[in-house]
Amino acid sequence: MGWNSWNSFANIVNSQIVQQQAKALASNGMKEAGYEYVVIDEGWWLGERDAAGNITVDAKQWPAIKPGQKNGDMANIADYIHSLGLKAGIYTDAGRDGCSMYPDSGPKYMNTGSEGHYEQDFLQFSKWGFDYVKVDWCGGAKEKRSGAVQYARVARAIRRAEAITGRELFLSICEWGSQNPWFWAPGVAGIQSTVWRTGGDIIPPVVESLHDPEHAKRVITLKNVLDSFEAGMHPEAQHTGYYNDLDMVVMSMRGMTHALLGQLPQDIGHTAVLSDHGHLAFPRRPRARPLR
Repeated sequence: MGWNSWNSFANIVNSQIVQQQAKALASNGMKEAGYEYVVIDEGWWLGERDAAGNITVDAKQWPAIKPGQKNGDMANIADYIHSLGLKAGIYTDAGRDGCSMYPDSGPKYMNTGSEGHYEQDFLQFSKWGFDYVKVDWCGGAKEKRSGAVQYARVARAIRRAEAITGRELFLSICEWGSQNPWFWAPGVAGIQSTVWRTGGDIIPPVVESLHDPEHAKRVITLKNVLDSFEAGMHPEAQHTGYYNDLDMVVMSMRGMTHALLGQLPQDIGHTAVLSDHGHLAFPRRPRARPLR
């Protein structure tokens, strides 16, 4: 389990935001409750590559954090997250263009997917020090690709990267349940750890720092939560190391109150418990993974 930048920061994420959130996760009791991943979602990369095809990022968005580091090196933020005893996650798309071609806020960016660079990108993520990668499906959907085929290629690239670096790179498949991933995602291409989204986003991002009318009107409802649970009912596919992903926990988001939690059916409402520190957490199971 862990924290993902998308629901609260959409594609305006940067190093300062991630540092603040990672520090909070490590100090407020959530780490002890089982939340171990800090996942950087869409917006971290603007689609640029160098002459050799390697991903390059905005140096101002991802500066050095301590002496001896270089601006624009994503290893900086992965190292910071690890220094807090947490694991670091990164994001890409299975297609050539990623979801930044449909931005929630700000300008659109093309070429933010990894298609054509699978082996290069996943090796780069691993060398940077990331432990987890979420692979979205905006580009794959645009190109009308087969999810089973593309994610098998992704998984093989991840296995290659793991063999080279010796670092596990946990795969999170995010094709929104559009091609029934519960039938083909478990163990895709022989990978040992996968989690797959079973539906769309539980709610569009609520980026309160933007103070704009569009984000101001967004609010989580009971229907959002129940629809997410209903889409995730595929127990036959879930077993040790393989998980249905119902999208993110939405506690503390606008509209998600204790009163709303009390309206959930008993079998859903009782899956969430308060930790000793007063934060909403989920009971930890062996090898638990982030929900997004």
